[in-house]
Amino acid sequence: MLFSSFILAAVALITALSFANELLLLMLILFFCFSFTMLGIYGGTISAIGSMALMMMVLTIGFKPPNALEFSACIFIGGIWNFIISAFVRRLVPYQQIKLALSSCTIEISAFLRKKALFYDVNVPLDVCFKNIIADHNKVSEKQEKMRSILLHEKGFINSKLKNVNRYIHIAAEVIDLYEDVLAIHDDYQNLRLLLTDMRLLQPINQLINLMADDLEVIGRLIIKNRSEDYSISDTALRLEQLKTVSDNSFGQKGKLLKKIVDNLDRISTKITTIGLLMNAPFVERISKNDAFLFSANQSITFRQMYEHLNFRSPVFRFALRLTFCCLFAHISSLFFLSAKYDYWLVLTVLVVSRPGFNNTKRRNIQRVKGTLFGIAVAFAILLITPDTNVQVIFIILFLWAYIGFLHIDYQVSVFFITLVAILGIEILGNSQHDILWQRGLDTIIGCAASLLSTLLFPLWERQKIKNLLTSILVADLAYLDQLLTLMSGEKLNVINYKLARKQVFISSANFSSAYELMLAEPNSEKETEGIFIQVQILNHQLYAYVASLFHEMVRNSPATNVEPYRTLIKKAVKYLSDSIKLLNIETSLDAASIQRIENDTSANYSDGNVPSAQSMQIVALARRMFMELNKLPVNNSIKKSKKH
Repeated sequence: MLFSSFILAAVALITALSFANELLLLMLILFFCFSFTMLGIYGGTISAIGSMALMMMVLTIGFKPPNALEFSACIFIGGIWNFIISAFVRRLVPYQQIKLALSSCTIEISAFLRKKALFYDVNVPLDVCFKNIIADHNKVSEKQEKMRSILLHEKGFINSKLKNVNRYIHIAAEVIDLYEDVLAIHDDYQNLRLLLTDMRLLQPINQLINLMADDLEVIGRLIIKNRSEDYSISDTALRLEQLKTVSDNSFGQKGKLLKKIVDNLDRISTKITTIGLLMNAPFVERISKNDAFLFSANQSITFRQMYEHLNFRSPVFRFALRLTFCCLFAHISSLFFLSAKYDYWLVLTVLVVSRPGFNNTKRRNIQRVKGTLFGIAVAFAILLITPDTNVQVIFIILFLWAYIGFLHIDYQVSVFFITLVAILGIEILGNSQHDILWQRGLDTIIGCAASLLSTLLFPLWERQKIKNLLTSILVADLAYLDQLLTLMSGEKLNVINYKLARKQVFISSANFSSAYELMLAEPNSEKETEGIFIQVQILNHQLYAYVASLFHEMVRNSPATNVEPYRTLIKKAVKYLSDSIKLLNIETSLDAASIQRIENDTSANYSDGNVPSAQSMQIVALARRMFMELNKLPVNNSIKKSKKH
């Protein structure tokens, strides 16, 4: 925070000193826009500092401070004051951020669990169920990343000496492990519905899963209060025991299927109880911070990274050029066609609505225009009804509070409130309300139009990323299966490596799903591939769910299980996934040791009397179907074009 305060003060000083020469100011806008946008390659905090620096540049242009040094000093002192207040608040409520993140993630998993329950409702089509859980998986993955970010990066949380740090890290680990168990509630649902309908068990299982989701949601809300004594468990345990009794008295294929479902639900119930107990456990075992940091994203900063992105292959480089030209156009336009007093509004609009991708920019533009125009209308009504300055000040306080509250929830609503704050605030300073309203609306429309049209300049289409994202999915699946082969080889499983592989599977699938949704809204999107990509997502979700289920089976039955039949089938699945990567004509990033292990893993074929479980057979079938789906992609599709994108 101190570093960012220094950067912002320096930007304010340099910008204010350049007012004497308009050409110098134009050159400064070009340099700052390109340089600070390029900081996006480092992600996280560094990228945020770049964005704040650009905002400071624009606001300095708007304020036109008569004394550059004094203005810069005020910015720096304000940053120091913010640092002091933030440190005080963190000391006062040190766990608030991580509790909010844990609570949000836990509640999102409970919602995902409810979507899984729909698979046991014959009235809901299976294709609808799969689309629901793929969309919810993206939300869960996002919440998990936010949770990791707070634990491992923000404010040195994991390195602090706070007594409850280990408690929250353990809860986070349990929540993520719980999600794997929730994923493992998976089978051939079409066959499952046929088998269990006759036993009249679909509805009881559906109700039991929903009860577990209710319990998990209650825990998620209690995490904020840090009070587990208020947690009263539902009749989940009783219903689970009843289901176990039915399972013990069932035989054949139905009995095996039911036992697998009951075992998985039992693990979920145990995890939920463990999370509830961890909130107020008297002692929590210390964790290895080195192991924890393995789960954090690499945030190393080198000039080489910047150098490698200085070309048109880099999406950040393209976006930096586009934003630079767009801001330059906005600034020149404001000098000649708009009021000099509020000329910075146009550049400010361009900065806040421009995004690397077309769909994100389009959505942001729509939200900005709607929020601004509605805010202008309401502000006009307020100014007509309540000319009293004191009343307007009260409105500004309320609207500013609302703006902050909605900023990370609903951008359109936050724009509405900040528009009210800006117009009422300027009106109090004695400016003409009609000029303000007209200027605000015109700047918003011109800025949004410019940012949307600029997406055609050095465009960044999501369809250009699909090949790499598909490959990332396949590589992550291979690494996940490699961990399964390690377990089957008799070696001691490295839990950290297993969880890292699992994390990458979750992230890669979520990234592909998000890019696919954005691609659909792009102009000239290739409609013939939509069905293929949807099917690949469904198959991939089924694949890693079956792998998770098989992991639990192998751990539970080891060493009694004869692993040879399993290894033969998993090797076949690996071959199909490897061939799929070759189909996309791109090199894998799987580490050499894993590739060597897979190549050297020769196992005997299984005999008819030694047949492996259904999970391993399904894994092979799903890997093969993924290969067949990818093979359907047309030759002229962007997936199979050269690597120039």
